Amino acid sequence: MEAGMRTLLKTCSKRAALLCAAACLLFSRGPAAAAPAAGEKLNVIIVSLDLLRADRLAAYGGGRNLAPNLDAFAGTAAVYLNAVSASGWTLPSAVSVFTGLYPLQHKISNIVSKTGQGGMERSRLAPGILTLAEVFKRRGYETASFAGGTAIWHNFGLERGFDLLRTDTSQKLAASFAQAQTWLQQRKGGKPFFAFIQGFDLLHWQNSPGPGAGGNGGPAAAAPSAADRVAAYDERVKAADLAFGEFLAALEKMGLRKKTVIVFLSHHGEGLGLDAHGPPLHAMSLYEEFIRVPLLIGRPGAAPAAIKRQVSLLDVGPTVLAAAGLGEDKKFAEQTRRKPLYPFGAGEDGCRSAFSEIEAMYLTELVSLRACSGWKLIYDFKNSTRQLYDLNKDPGEKKDVYAMEPEIAGRLEEELFDWLGQ
Repeated sequence: MEAGMRTLLKTCSKRAALLCAAACLLFSRGPAAAAPAAGEKLNVIIVSLDLLRADRLAAYGGGRNLAPNLDAFAGTAAVYLNAVSASGWTLPSAVSVFTGLYPLQHKISNIVSKTGQGGMERSRLAPGILTLAEVFKRRGYETASFAGGTAIWHNFGLERGFDLLRTDTSQKLAASFAQAQTWLQQRKGGKPFFAFIQGFDLLHWQNSPGPGAGGNGGPAAAAPSAADRVAAYDERVKAADLAFGEFLAALEKMGLRKKTVIVFLSHHGEGLGLDAHGPPLHAMSLYEEFIRVPLLIGRPGAAPAAIKRQVSLLDVGPTVLAAAGLGEDKKFAEQTRRKPLYPFGAGEDGCRSAFSEIEAMYLTELVSLRACSGWKLIYDFKNSTRQLYDLNKDPGEKKDVYAMEPEIAGRLEEELFDWLGQ
């Protein structure tokens, strides 16, 4: 069966990767878990491996067996093949996942923000904005976070709603999983739980001189070649995947796997110098390698599915609430105005444009609009330039056709500025 999946993947061109993904899932499909009892509240775990490119997973066209455990999980989950991040770096994207709001709306798009007197202060989520952890806590869940980056949680407001919060700078996924496993083993009482687990395994990989290098490199590390950079990145993907597989096995041993919705995502991707444009680092551009991210949601008893329709990470909150059996939270629904994604919602959900943005020093620098038609507009405010790509014909964004398609460009610009002005 595994050989069959590998053979199929080799026949998939980059352009046809999305079409092949559904077939690949059928090869890795395992027996469906028993469906939870009607009315039962399921546990929820959200796992984030930041900087993970979608093309490192088989379901997204990657055929190099870098992440066998994630590939196996994809065979039991709903895989969203066109999931779009709200930003090209972690902080604003993470806040968008937990609030269902774009950075433009939640306003946490910089480490610091302006005060009314023209000074600066650390950005902080407004008190009236509800977080996903708060929603679960209000519904009777025990909540905990095990994250590998203090910048995400401390002082920004995302710590609200968590009973337990553990963060360590640059902590890898294996360490976060170990903390979460200890917590799960020591829990008392019958409450369902909501846990967020994050790893920064891929952070600063660009400083590593090679795949065998330890730590995050450093000032004295030799500048890596392109091949060394890719090899170092992929070795870290393999290590994170191994930790993910071991954690799933631990959940199975504790009897929690059949009672838990598991979400796997990345807040943004990364450049590796493999693509048609640079620079090979996130937080600097909004090309596909930075904003098209993996999103996999596994619910006990639910059949696997490959969903081609474009979705946003803003959709995660309403979707996991539905998958856990909680239904709509009225206040959160009013805030995000998004519906649970298929197959966890009431029916097939419609597609809508996805926006992404990057701000620096309080000013919007880059904004992209990814339309359901496959057209993508990138608007650079800093340099007053625009780029237009037809992702159906040019998924690698190699040919800017802005000057050749004025009508399409004008229509997307109008939609983009309507969104910016809301």
